[in-house]
Amino acid sequence: MVESARSIFEVHEIEQKGEGRSFAEFGYSSTHLLVSVPYEMQCEMPALADFRVEIQVRTILQDAWAEVEHELIYKVGAHPLNQQIRRKLAALNANLVLSDTIFQEIRDYQKTNISDLARARENHLEQATGEHPQYQPPTDPSGKPRKASQAEIERLLKKGLNAQIASEMDDAVRIYTDLLEFQMDNFTMSVVLNHRGMALESLDKHVEAVDDYVRAKEADPKNARARINLALAWRRSGWHADSEREFRDVLEFKPNSAHAHYGLALVLSDRGLVEEAILCCQRALKLSHAFSQAQQLMDELLEHSRREAGGGS
Repeated sequence: MVESARSIFEVHEIEQKGEGRSFAEFGYSSTHLLVSVPYEMQCEMPALADFRVEIQVRTILQDAWAEVEHELIYKVGAHPLNQQIRRKLAALNANLVLSDTIFQEIRDYQKTNISDLARARENHLEQATGEHPQYQPPTDPSGKPRKASQAEIERLLKKGLNAQIASEMDDAVRIYTDLLEFQMDNFTMSVVLNHRGMALESLDKHVEAVDDYVRAKEADPKNARARINLALAWRRSGWHADSEREFRDVLEFKPNSAHAHYGLALVLSDRGLVEEAILCCQRALKLSHAFSQAQQLMDELLEHSRREAGGGS
């Protein structure tokens, strides 16, 4: 939708509302575009030259949450929500955010792998023919790759995603592991590996998680989510050079990723490159004005620079 708007209107500003919030917070999420009519139309209709319009783009789940937030949060007035209710709302929002991410991955899969709309409706996990090279999965004792019907692959994927949403990470890892034994295209393999890596990290199995992120990257080098997770995992392990390189590689093909700019800022700040880190924070905030973590990091870095300039006072 954003790219479609760019092709029609002159886009002056793009703001990702709520992108910087963590799963522990709840709030409105949407992409807001400030646009004006094309120059050619302004020439034909001068009265529209100074006209600015805001276009809001959000998913069905984001729209549903906006309604919930309006009814349950902003209408309370002088009666603030207690801590127990806030925790419940935060948990609900976390499930919606994760569900939205999963739905988008499934949608990406459909767009990438299935050109026939009828087949997509019939089964969104239909294996693509020729568009993606085939991933060679583990073999069974006979030396032949295990095969499964598309219905079985779909059942396992849904089961794993549901377990992950419910924070049943041991079950999620086991289900994803079963799923990885089957032959599938690289795009789907990358998604499964990334989700198993996230589940493993939740279980503090960091080495295994890094291995899954690496394999996800190998299966689909354009999987930005997996590569950002990999870069963050390397940073936590102290491998700052590898982490920085990974963030920069992601930004080569996805320059508008606020999270990649923020991750790079973290690594640069770890290395003492304060000015470069501040620039990365500024880029992240330009892409997402409400990115609270990026704002907090930039404030800390600016304070550090002021203390250094003042001789430590």
